[in-house]
Amino acid sequence: MSKTTKRFRVVYDVHPTPNTNGKPTTYHARRISQTMSGRYLRDHIEKTSIISAGTFELVLETLKREIPEQLLKGLDIHFEGLGTFYLKIGSKHKGHTDPQAITARELNVEGIGFSADKEFNERVRNAPVSFELVQQWQSKEVDINQMVVTLT
Repeated sequence: MSKTTKRFRVVYDVHPTPNTNGKPTTYHARRISQTMSGRYLRDHIEKTSIISAGTFELVLETLKREIPEQLLKGLDIHFEGLGTFYLKIGSKHKGHTDPQAITARELNVEGIGFSADKEFNERVRNAPVSFELVQQWQSKEVDINQMVVTLT
């Protein structure tokens, strides 16, 4: 009996690396991504698990309210096996040479950061992936069924 393995397709294009030093142009691969809407993810989860769309929406709305509030209270939020959300702060002016110049008045909230847990990150890093070069990619609606190829 053959085992079915999911194989994921990563689409990329090659771009010149910005260079202001007058050195020869170098190139790098850039993943071409599409955006899955929250509604599409909600519907997918409802079809593939026991979580209803209503429960998904309720949990998501609660997290969207609670995560920023807890971060602003000084708490990082760690979801075991997923990762940690944290508050990013920065200085309005960059390149201080005097640490005394960095005062509360100088700081601002830059946003929310996320650091994936090692296990969560490894699920992506160790997944079977094939890469496909696509030049001059044009955006289109994502279909999750096109993103996974089944190999036998």
